[in-house]
Amino acid sequence: MFGLGSSSARTVRRLSGLALLAAASGAACVLLVTSPATAVEAPLTLSNMVAASSVGTPITLTTAGGSVAGAVSFAVTGTGCSVSGATLTADQPATCLVTASTVGGEAPETSEAKAFTFARAPEATSAVYSPETSRSKPQAKPAKPQVKPAKPQVKPAKPQVKPAKAQSALTISTSPTTGPAGTAVTLTTTGGSGGGVVTYALTAGTANTAGCSVSGTTPNFSLNSTQPGNCAVTATKAAQGTWDLATSASVTFTFTAVSQATLTISTSPTTVPGGTAVTLATSGGSGSGDVSYAVTSNTAGCSVSVTTLTTT
Repeated sequence: MFGLGSSSARTVRRLSGLALLAAASGAACVLLVTSPATAVEAPLTLSNMVAASSVGTPITLTTAGGSVAGAVSFAVTGTGCSVSGATLTADQPATCLVTASTVGGEAPETSEAKAFTFARAPEATSAVYSPETSRSKPQAKPAKPQVKPAKPQVKPAKPQVKPAKAQSALTISTSPTTGPAGTAVTLTTTGGSGGGVVTYALTAGTANTAGCSVSGTTPNFSLNSTQPGNCAVTATKAAQGTWDLATSASVTFTFTAVSQATLTISTSPTTVPGGTAVTLATSGGSGSGDVSYAVTSNTAGCSVSVTTLTTT
């Protein structure tokens, strides 16, 4: 409790987000209460920014998040896919689904699967030359042998591999591209050609906000962020049959801060004898953030220390 003057009548006014305490002596204290946003704990995820390579070129796997300390192991499914330690490879065009798991600790956890695409590397062709040389037969007469130089016969080499056809334009079609932080956005595409699998990844080389992540398995992928900011995403459709791999243009999604429920100072009564300290309390708000207090309008002598209001 806190005191403002004598025990005579006091005037109390409540404002939006504020509490005004007034004493008959003329002293008045207005309090503003704020509560910081609450951080959202990030799950264990595969954090590779680039999820595509060519056959025979390995990808080094990386992770982010997770609440359990310990080593991380990886598992992979997909024809031709293999993982050794943190190195993922494929010996043929394929889409490899990888999960990460923590090893050790009281509660090991496993990430959602992430797709990595390996496309066929371009094959070089070489020309084959078959020069043919003929020699003239010596004449029966004792004459000088006549030799005609043979003209080289060069046949153009036939191409060994037909080039893959380019797919039609692949576009990320998700709309809208703005939403509250902590609410996942379902990713979709239009365009492309053939029956190749479509996967998504955070765009490499962009200033993505910490907390951005892509999760899910084909065909259900989603984008989320644990805090306000921007997350850039690129879609890739795997090569299939005579169709080459296709990549979309990068699309940026904006995640906004989520407003807390109304926060109110709930201390009662708001009029007390002078010289008495008041213990402050609140109701409402959202999350588990700490609550702090500050004097916003006062007669000389009002002060707040942690949760205690006093006046001299």
